Amino acid sequence: MPPSTTELVTIPLDKELAQSRIAVAPDGRQVYVTVRENNPDGPDPGAVCVIDTASHTVTAEIAVGRNPGGVAVTPDGRHVYVACWGAQATGLASVIDTARRAVVAEITLSGPHGIATDVAISPDGSHAYVLTNQEQVDASGRLNVIDTASQTVIDKINILVQDPRTIVVTPDGQRAYVNSESEGVDVVVDLAAKSVGLTVEAFRMAITPDGRRAYAIRFANQDVSVFDLATEQLTHTILTQGLTTDVAIMQDGRHVYVTQRHTTHNVIVINTETNKVTGPPVTWNGLANAIAIAPNGTRAYVVDGHSRTIVVIPIPHF
Repeated sequence: MPPSTTELVTIPLDKELAQSRIAVAPDGRQVYVTVRENNPDGPDPGAVCVIDTASHTVTAEIAVGRNPGGVAVTPDGRHVYVACWGAQATGLASVIDTARRAVVAEITLSGPHGIATDVAISPDGSHAYVLTNQEQVDASGRLNVIDTASQTVIDKINILVQDPRTIVVTPDGQRAYVNSESEGVDVVVDLAAKSVGLTVEAFRMAITPDGRRAYAIRFANQDVSVFDLATEQLTHTILTQGLTTDVAIMQDGRHVYVTQRHTTHNVIVINTETNKVTGPPVTWNGLANAIAIAPNGTRAYVVDGHSRTIVVIPIPHF
């Protein structure tokens, strides 16, 4: 498979991006990236950089809580939710008004050591789901449910794992899949019944638009697992050449983009009909950590933790 000859656009951020996450606005005009200062003990240790996708420039840097992680945009594009830390490592959700480009709410989710790690929005935009770690030894992590109209926490669901890291909500809004990096297990949460059960193993996953399949990666593994979500059975294992870091699916459900590290093939593409790698990989001298795809399917945006840039990949790239 020959290397891609695509001419890539890079957007410099000059921030700590090792733990950054990325999200694209529903209209595709802005990209939001969580960043940390080079000095984590500095006066402004956490922020969200706003990128204009037409000019490929950073147009704003919005201060949020410390050590921001997961980021998600509401379906109407009016608000961005960021999982981060408050004082004494409390769990905090910073809420950004995208028109004002300012934080309009800071929602405390937990006590000390209950840091927030990731966030997802319900498909109808009525709720934000934010993960927080356990506050005490042997206590479970929590799925905090925020009413996006009132910006208040309306429920806290105890989950079976102590160190929840990532969350993804099914397209019908009925279930959430939560991963625990330290325990190596995943749970599925029935969001209506508030019931929790063990499920497929994944570090990060992306669900097809029809809700039937999940493409999942495990931390620092060299494969992608395909699960039938009706049966929660593994149906395919797709080998990769590097250590997988993130996964995203096109809105038409036809292709899956997977980021890797410790390889020259930073991004590979999987055809969901054949469940095989297709086309040449996307290559550059960097370290691909996270990925998001524009809603119109014309570009993918990749966080490069090595060069501290966002790499813009045109779709299709081959």
